[in-house]
Amino acid sequence: MSKVLEINELSKMYGRKPALSGISLSMDEGDIMGFIGPNGAGKTTTMNILMNFIRPSSGEAKIFGKSVVEESHTIKKELGFMASEDFLYRQDSGWKNLKYVADLKGMRGAKEKISRYAEMLDLDLNKKVSKLSKGNKRKVSLIAAVLGSPKILIMDEISVGLDPMVKARAFDLLKERNREGHCSIFFSSHILSEIEELCNRTAFIKQGVILKVNDVEAIGSINYLIRCENTENFARLENFLRQRNDIQNLKSAAPELRFQALDTKLTHALEEERLFCLMDDIQIRRTSLEQSFRTDYM
Repeated sequence: MSKVLEINELSKMYGRKPALSGISLSMDEGDIMGFIGPNGAGKTTTMNILMNFIRPSSGEAKIFGKSVVEESHTIKKELGFMASEDFLYRQDSGWKNLKYVADLKGMRGAKEKISRYAEMLDLDLNKKVSKLSKGNKRKVSLIAAVLGSPKILIMDEISVGLDPMVKARAFDLLKERNREGHCSIFFSSHILSEIEELCNRTAFIKQGVILKVNDVEAIGSINYLIRCENTENFARLENFLRQRNDIQNLKSAAPELRFQALDTKLTHALEEERLFCLMDDIQIRRTSLEQSFRTDYM
């Protein structure tokens, strides 16, 4: 699978203060990657470098295998961008703003697509941007980003100002573009539930350093609670668990066994050994992205 985004040892200094310190990550075609970190972590700096708004101090970034510095103009023909602030023509209507973007991208059938997206997001395109609420300005910016069937979307805090129902529709639109348009998406968010809902991969950044890059499904551990009243069966289960190297923090206090596993292989092993029938009850709960975030940042 081809790489749509490659960041290699990217650094950015402001005087003597590092905003980014040699970060590296990559995205495959079709990925939706959530970029997670507190304010000042380096998320917007990274996106500004990818858009060639600012230059890196060292390192490189490539989109579609092309340098974001040397071939930015070519890259932007197949890229959609949504900043954390809305850069729109305030005295023009939402429709005129989007028509301008569509014309720049040389779109055919733009009117139908703009109207469909506006209906999907419950947006009145006839109002001047200056008269729109923060949430409705975000809707205009979102539609502008997805126009022209971009191959990659770079988006900063996409859901700010959107109510829950509209946010769900916005996510449906992004999932549609990812699924049908094979569009990769790189976006930042402070709302961890959004990352879990939308993304298949995450990158954690803190003070300009990438802490880890993971598949969303692999984040955290899986918490097990097994209850077994029969003493003989309890001993058999405990012995089985103590022999495995993928078990952590095993706590045995009859009739309960509590522990953590790093992946779902244990469930398959219990099934193969026909041990589920020995249990009176089992509860399985994955550590949430929020819990993982707290571990890394607190």
